[in-house]
Amino acid sequence: MLRILCLVVMVAACGSAPTYRVNLVNSTTRPIERVFVFPMGSAEHGSSRGGIAPGGNMEMQLPAGRHDVLVESQEVRISPTERERRSATSTLELRKAVEVIFYDSNTAEPKRSEGQVLVPFRVDDIPAPGETPPADEPTVAPSNPLDPVE
Repeated sequence: MLRILCLVVMVAACGSAPTYRVNLVNSTTRPIERVFVFPMGSAEHGSSRGGIAPGGNMEMQLPAGRHDVLVESQEVRISPTERERRSATSTLELRKAVEVIFYDSNTAEPKRSEGQVLVPFRVDDIPAPGETPPADEPTVAPSNPLDPVE
């Protein structure tokens, strides 16, 4: 009897969870060079699943559950001497197929339809050397971060 119970438990454990289609879309003007998908909260991101060209997409099947998605774009020059690699991340709880659209925060937010998740790359407009910041932005930070800027 114990053997049968063990066999039933082993067969049940081997059953597979449902999988869902995840379509990652790059709505930026630069390539996404690395795509990482890993269990939510995991410190280990694993290997990159590849890249996504501007305007392109990458499809994959993932099991139901919670997954973190981290993408890193191609480096961009933010000043004559500085470059940065922008990243964007989102946590997905898969219960059905989903489309994840990555876009830049300084562009118009794409129209969202059912089954879509919008994930922005944060883009700060940094003035070039010698340029004056826009009038609506403070030029000097307050001495106490909690004090309002006037």
